[in-house]
Amino acid sequence: MFNKAHWIVQGVMVLLAIMFMIGLYIIIYKTMYLRRASSESDRFHDSFWRSRDIEQIYKQAQALRNSPLSQMFVAGYTELAKLASDENLRDDREGNLSNIERALRRAQTVETMKLESMVPFLATTGSAAPFRNVTLRCRHSSCTTGIRSFHTFCRSANVPGLTMKSYSSCRWLP
Repeated sequence: MFNKAHWIVQGVMVLLAIMFMIGLYIIIYKTMYLRRASSESDRFHDSFWRSRDIEQIYKQAQALRNSPLSQMFVAGYTELAKLASDENLRDDREGNLSNIERALRRAQTVETMKLESMVPFLATTGSAAPFRNVTLRCRHSSCTTGIRSFHTFCRSANVPGLTMKSYSSCRWLP
């Protein structure tokens, strides 16, 4: 069937297969990444509430690179340590709080970008998935239900140029 198809249809089929493989890779990768992030966040949360030494919490947080919670803690703690070590900034309580807030917002943005990376590809591919049954020519003995539905939609929407002599021959007119 693939060998008898028009070269445009073959190209579309190859493109769909590639998109499927990329999408499958992203789904598997994101599933593993999110599980790891959730597991590490749970470990950080437990160690945060168990420990009374902030230095120990900081060392534990540095080891949990995939946890968004721990990375936000590291960013806040690093900024706090930087402000505490600077003699000029110790008295400026208001400025220190805004610096810490800014560091936490930056860390939140970075962690959100990590968690949401590659999702737009899945959204774009998923939004185009309903059109996978629409082809330019269908010369086989039966057209798919998707083409029949698409034809019915086009007819009701008055799309010019679409004809359907029978369900065995679907084509676009120039």
